[in-house]
Amino acid sequence: MKFPEGLIKEYSRPVPNWKLLEISFIDSTSFEVAGRELDSFSNALPEPYGDRVVFSKKEEYELFLKFNYAKYRASLISTQRFVKIWLSKAAYYKATITHHNLGLAYRQVYTLKLGVPPEEVEDEALFALNRAIDKFDVDMGFRFSTFATKVIYSELTTNRRDTRKHAHAPLVSENGYYADTRHNDERAASARMDIEDMVFNNPGLSDRERLIISKLFWLKGEGCRPTDVARELDISKQRVDQIKKSIFKKIREEYEQIAGDEVILRRRHKRTRKQIERARGESAKNMRVMKAEEALQLV
Repeated sequence: MKFPEGLIKEYSRPVPNWKLLEISFIDSTSFEVAGRELDSFSNALPEPYGDRVVFSKKEEYELFLKFNYAKYRASLISTQRFVKIWLSKAAYYKATITHHNLGLAYRQVYTLKLGVPPEEVEDEALFALNRAIDKFDVDMGFRFSTFATKVIYSELTTNRRDTRKHAHAPLVSENGYYADTRHNDERAASARMDIEDMVFNNPGLSDRERLIISKLFWLKGEGCRPTDVARELDISKQRVDQIKKSIFKKIREEYEQIAGDEVILRRRHKRTRKQIERARGESAKNMRVMKAEEALQLV
């Protein structure tokens, strides 16, 4: 059966710079042997909506083969129209696989003891599931659930380990009691004011960049997660990360320029002080000479 035109339109996405597009896929010997069958559409396969089901081994094998075959064909095409068609087919099969395997991601989120609210790591789990779908080789012989569970577990535990490594330990005095943190609170408040000054008074940042960085780091008492920022501005989470790195670069360049100016001023000030001291020394020497001359005249 021919792939429905309605599904191609539904899953079609813009393909800018399609000639430079690098399409990755998991190769299979079945591409050459069963190409015509992989190009066909089957109503017997699960759809990317409705009640979630557990794939049979045959259904899973066919879906992953068709998903990678569509990307394989897209990588061979030299016209934008057909690249979009094949990538639309790949998007449909990936949506089907993702929909019926969401339980794998949520199961890891709610069963692992990560020390954080589950909703805070849902995005990480879904990202790991997406990566597992792209990397799974169906010809290896084992089920996707086995592979995806390991990928999601590794992603979540690694991120939490990195977070804990950089977490600050509580301040404890020598006698075992918590140290007075008022001084540290004052320093933190002062540092926060410095950061806000560097962000909101930086001429190199646009209003949009100031808004993003203030929300990501809760400046001016407002903030939210990167996914919420991306949703509010109607951009991807990856784009938010790119903008954040660009902002850090601009702030660093501004800071380095200010620091360089301070070094120059300090050197000038140091040079001026030496000149003043030299002048004072010469003046004192002249005064001593004048007093000596007056003393000789009296004699």
